[in-house]
Amino acid sequence: MPLAGAGLIEYAGIEPSDALKRLNTPSEGLSEEEVLRRLKEQGYNVFAKKSELNIFSELLSHFKSPLIIILLFASGISAYLGEIMDAVIIGTLILVSVALDFFEEHNAGESVKKLISSVKATATVIRGSQKIEIKASDICTGDLIFLSSGNLVPADARIISARDFFVNQSALTGESFPCEKTEAKVPLQNTPLSELTNIIFAGTNVISGSATAVVVRTGGKTEFGGIASSLSRAPEKSEFELGITSFGYLVMRIMLFLVLFIFLFNSIVNNRVLESFMFAVAIAVGLTPELLPMIMSVTMARGSLNMAGKGVIVKKLASIPNFGSMDVLCTDKTGTITEDRIELVRYTDVSGRDSERVLQCAYLNSFHQTGIKNPLDEAVLNFRRTPIDSYRKVDEIPFDFFRKRMSIVVADRKWHLMITKGAPEEVFKCCTAYRCNSRLLPFNMKAHKNATEQYHDMSAQG
Repeated sequence: MPLAGAGLIEYAGIEPSDALKRLNTPSEGLSEEEVLRRLKEQGYNVFAKKSELNIFSELLSHFKSPLIIILLFASGISAYLGEIMDAVIIGTLILVSVALDFFEEHNAGESVKKLISSVKATATVIRGSQKIEIKASDICTGDLIFLSSGNLVPADARIISARDFFVNQSALTGESFPCEKTEAKVPLQNTPLSELTNIIFAGTNVISGSATAVVVRTGGKTEFGGIASSLSRAPEKSEFELGITSFGYLVMRIMLFLVLFIFLFNSIVNNRVLESFMFAVAIAVGLTPELLPMIMSVTMARGSLNMAGKGVIVKKLASIPNFGSMDVLCTDKTGTITEDRIELVRYTDVSGRDSERVLQCAYLNSFHQTGIKNPLDEAVLNFRRTPIDSYRKVDEIPFDFFRKRMSIVVADRKWHLMITKGAPEEVFKCCTAYRCNSRLLPFNMKAHKNATEQYHDMSAQG
């Protein structure tokens, strides 16, 4: 079992064989008996879930608003004074308002549950030298898992072996570019978790390649589980809810002050205590904003329906005005945090001018590349349809980590053309000439420096 306090960073700093020894995991994987024992001790591989209210408690929670309490008080007073019609009207408004809020939020919650239940997460584990597919929740610490392109990582794990293994960690870091993972141990000096190249995290997904890893953390102990735990806590009230609560308390204070003032003043002037009290209460009932909760509920319900038409599920109606009241929405310009995608903005030559030839070459390379497209390829292909009908693919040199580049060979009626993309510093090393204004110029030290500066300037701009 893992040593007390042993974390992901410690596992990253040791050899794969030492990680297996520390977790008491044999090379052929855990036995079923050992798995059951560990699951009993450690629990299943599930994230913390928010405690759910039963339907009756959920309905009662909508009566906690100060405005609703004021209206209930006003309805009771009206009934006591014999104003049955007033009491019925106020009560009806309360019920309609609460019912709208309750049914909208309850139905949205049920829709989310159905979506979650429709997704069954599974994982491939190695047990007794056999690869078997099991529910992700049945994985335990020390399990050997096998991952390949398209798999979701079920737990935090230390890589034992990997081949051309790339993982998308945007769920944790917001960065769309795939991260290469290997089995080699990493130095532990000031290395953040997100940059541990031999550790994979629950909730991330495999872009390409394959790997075998040993599970180090499961469930709520994973990095992703820590985020899920924070989300499972009782949510803070939104600014809108705080504003409505504050307004409700303000109305209550004003009503209490007026009732006391009018009651005391009439009692002293007219010496009619009971009539003065009834008159003060009638004033309080008249000041109550009976229609306000109803108006808010109907308006937000209408907004929820409009958003549902665009594929958005609103779990909490009060979030609509809170979202709409934002003055500034901060996003990253490339969309990697907000939309997990990249957009093509510029396509320049070595001098920094937009070049249709550069765009065409990039399009040819991305279009003819085999395998899973990375975010850069998708950005190029989605930018604009570029005519390439006159070209045919001849060959492809796939990406590898020694060359740090990949190439596509295409041909038209006259020429064969090799188009290469990859790490700029590696591509620059291979260049002997560059084209500028239809002229072929030598790629000398000055051109190399200009190209490098252009690359750094554009990188600084995002």
